[in-house]
Amino acid sequence: MKKKLSSPIYATVAGFCLFAISMCLARIAYGPLIPSMINTDWVTKAEAGYLGAFNGFGYIVGCLMALWLPQITGIRLLMRGSLILAVIGIGMCFWNLGFAWLSLGRFLSGSAAAIMVIHTTALIVRSFSEKSKEKLLGFAISGGGITIVIISLSLPYFVKNGPSDGWFLEAIITLFVALVAWPFISTAPHQRQPSKDAIKPLEFRRGRLVLLTGISYMLMSISILPHTL
Repeated sequence: MKKKLSSPIYATVAGFCLFAISMCLARIAYGPLIPSMINTDWVTKAEAGYLGAFNGFGYIVGCLMALWLPQITGIRLLMRGSLILAVIGIGMCFWNLGFAWLSLGRFLSGSAAAIMVIHTTALIVRSFSEKSKEKLLGFAISGGGITIVIISLSLPYFVKNGPSDGWFLEAIITLFVALVAWPFISTAPHQRQPSKDAIKPLEFRRGRLVLLTGISYMLMSISILPHTL
């Protein structure tokens, strides 16, 4: 029996929440906490950079998981697992139990972020009409940028007593938006159903475009990370 799709409005809100986690809370929101973590001797400057690297490494692993695990777990279970991992990974950083502990938390959140980034768009557009797809998808994706602004403006008021309060704020927000998006994940298919285009080998022109786009995205990622940290 075909699974009933969510309303376009709820799909947009759920997408907004998923992008808020995957693009901000599980990744970039770490940046504003770095000064407080260094000043309170949680980490050294070098260790703060390594925590960012562990998050990036987790993102790479998450990308591979997002491609291969759906064939075993299905999209629904994988997306639910990524939401749980994001909450756990961010929540772990509330406690300063050492560099290895913080690294694991950043790794888990990075892995979860990649899975959500890759699959969220494909899930939410299933609920959109062709006429409204561009506007609703644009608003959903803006969840990452809007959350970055909110976190950047609010975190300074929560780290006066140390980074724990900042991590707690991020964990609570992550848990809240994850709960909002959780029912939407129920519309995801149990198993991945590849399209006919995905099965066919790419033509030379399309393959070249995919390669060039991938290289551009890689270079953009390399340029973003250093100044973010």
